[in-house]
Amino acid sequence: FLILLLYLIINNSLFQFIDYCFLGMFDFTSNNSTKFSLVTVGEIIVSIILLVGLIKSKFKNKELFYILLFQIIVLPIVDGVHFFITFIPVLYYIFYRINYRYFNYLIFLTIISFTVMYNFLHLNYSMDCIYKDKSSFLYGKRVQNYLYDYFSYIDKNRKKYDGYTLFMLDSRAYLYKLEKGIKINKYDLINNGNMGYKGGKKYIKEIEDYCNKNKCLFFVSNEEYYNKTNQISREILSYVMNNYGMVSKETLDIIYVN
Repeated sequence: FLILLLYLIINNSLFQFIDYCFLGMFDFTSNNSTKFSLVTVGEIIVSIILLVGLIKSKFKNKELFYILLFQIIVLPIVDGVHFFITFIPVLYYIFYRINYRYFNYLIFLTIISFTVMYNFLHLNYSMDCIYKDKSSFLYGKRVQNYLYDYFSYIDKNRKKYDGYTLFMLDSRAYLYKLEKGIKINKYDLINNGNMGYKGGKKYIKEIEDYCNKNKCLFFVSNEEYYNKTNQISREILSYVMNNYGMVSKETLDIIYVN
């Protein structure tokens, strides 16, 4: 810890470290609230069972203690993905405690069979395709069909607005930039809680100051703006949509310039 602290001080990054790793959690909690659902009920039941088991062991069962603490990962967004992650050690503990060998074999075979069948159906009946550009890091990987058109759409407009600074306010920013060899920056992931305390306002101020002096090109995902279940900062998207001119719009993507 002392070595890390010294490293941050030498690189003048201590405040940024505190802001992004700790203070940003206030934004994460306030903007990504828990939605009561069957998943929430399931997590409450699991946590109560773990707590009761821990109490019965007089707090001596380390496995239950660690598994119970692990449940904090599900907060504050209690959704299926986070619940599945926290339930894995619970499932392991159940199998670990059961001594019926053949029952465990049956469960194991069921999981393997489900996985094989799911992948078979997905690979044969989904709308995905195999990426065929050998120069790409995506070569040979299974991707969604629309990516070809998506990359082409962005390339066309980047050429049209050559000399403009690119802001990709879209969850696919990393994907495109890795594909095109463009340097990644902090504006490629504008999720609430990932930008430090009141990060949305700080990012808006930085964008405003920069784009008042430079030409800027913004790619905004229309779908993500209206999707209330994701973590993307609608505050930043709204600022761009309300303050810059829309010059192009396709099904899911809108382009703005200053």
